[in-house]
Amino acid sequence: MVEILVRAIGIALILVSLMTQTVSAADNRIIVQSIGNSSGDQRLDPLSDGFSDLLVAYLSAYDELEILYRGDLHRLWQELAQSRSGLASTDAMQIGKLVQANTLIKGGFVKINGSFRATVHIYDIATAQLQYSFEESSKIEDVEELASSMAQHIADRLMIHGNMTTSAWVDSSPLINTHFMKGLGYYYNGLFDHAVAEFMQVIDLDPARADARMWLGKCYVAGGEHDHARIEFERFLQEFPNHEDGDTVSEALSLLGT
Repeated sequence: MVEILVRAIGIALILVSLMTQTVSAADNRIIVQSIGNSSGDQRLDPLSDGFSDLLVAYLSAYDELEILYRGDLHRLWQELAQSRSGLASTDAMQIGKLVQANTLIKGGFVKINGSFRATVHIYDIATAQLQYSFEESSKIEDVEELASSMAQHIADRLMIHGNMTTSAWVDSSPLINTHFMKGLGYYYNGLFDHAVAEFMQVIDLDPARADARMWLGKCYVAGGEHDHARIEFERFLQEFPNHEDGDTVSEALSLLGT
């Protein structure tokens, strides 16, 4: 009983936090889910969060839009999933109703012949009806421009006529994500020197980005620079000893030998 009460209080606090955020226009409160990897290639999973974050950053630049953050929504999903058996973690419609959002943005991407093709679906949360779908493509290293274009398309569809502001870019994370995504794009296209430069930019901007350190090592391996790869993998294990990718990096390091 105490556990149920504590969980209920936790859900209520998250709801209050989400519902009391400043809303410039109630009809423009939207949820953006991750643009999932639909390619079937798990190696492309890092592109999912990176592209989603870029899309959110561009959408957040519209004064008339309020974006509900995935971190808070994820915590709420976890709480609801524990308190109600059988609740799917992707039940965004129910979450949207709880936090009084009106629009859900979701989608997926595939990689075809070196290009990144993203599909976005726009749902009305009140009716759970699909309102509109569209897709756009670009080179993987040009995903920043693709995210900007798709954000503009979404805003047009939602009849947002306000101007984009620069507030979303005060935080360096969109720039970091841009370099990270470009690095992945270059890596998957075999341009390892270019990828190294992008991942080094990520690390310069945010030394705590363990994934960039790991991918930097992978780039060096793919480019045949094993000594540099060994240095990066060893730094990863030293600086991020408890990281979830630690086993992967340890295995990659062992394959390099001594």
